[in-house]
Amino acid sequence: MSRLVLRGLVGREVAALFGEQLAGLGPADAPAVLDLSEADIEDGAVAASLVDAIRQAAVRAGSVQLLGPPQVLAHGLYRVGALSGGTIHLVEPRDEIGTSS
Repeated sequence: MSRLVLRGLVGREVAALFGEQLAGLGPADAPAVLDLSEADIEDGAVAASLVDAIRQAAVRAGSVQLLGPPQVLAHGLYRVGALSGGTIHLVEPRDEIGTSS
């Protein structure tokens, strides 16, 4: 089992670095645990890149658990059908309230 933690505001550069870490996961790391409970996603493009990286990591590792993922990330994974295969599991996804008027 491997555990990766992502904290703070996640922009493009941080997402790319995190993607590199995810690319290194394999079957010996299952279940890979990604603690995102203190991470905030900067924008939709960053969320999309993380969705892709998490989907690929789940294929390589066989099982990925996301702890406290931001709503935008959980929703992105749902929209692309990544949650139906049984390799990506959401644990206590955040139910964030929008701030737009």
